[in-house]
Amino acid sequence: MSFLSELIRGTDDRPLVLVPTPEWGKADGKLFVRRFSPLEKLAFWEAVGVNLEWRDFVVATVAFCTVDAEGNRVFSDDDRAWLGAEKSTAPVDRLFDATDDLNIFSQRAEESAKKNLGTTPSFASTSPSPDHSDAT
Repeated sequence: MSFLSELIRGTDDRPLVLVPTPEWGKADGKLFVRRFSPLEKLAFWEAVGVNLEWRDFVVATVAFCTVDAEGNRVFSDDDRAWLGAEKSTAPVDRLFDATDDLNIFSQRAEESAKKNLGTTPSFASTSPSPDHSDAT
């Protein structure tokens, strides 16, 4: 292993980001998101796909990306139905926005679909995407 690869390997480039969820009582202060590793990102796209309606994409992203303080997933894929149908949109939106800020899902998915399919995917937002040009 080279000196530079050791430096890179020792760098914490995937810190957990706490997301406030006061609407969820005792769970507040215990829900996090983080940047994906390349393998986690591939697993996410394989599990979620690109043919979801926007509302389903948001819930799927939150279910897949919300973790506890140890980095373990909080929600299973089976939790997506009740998470989307029964819970308040405010904490779900906060968790999605934090995940999207870290991983830039919605903008990249839209750009990739336009490039590969020549069309905008059904889950793409109709509002302008934020500029993530400074994101790493």
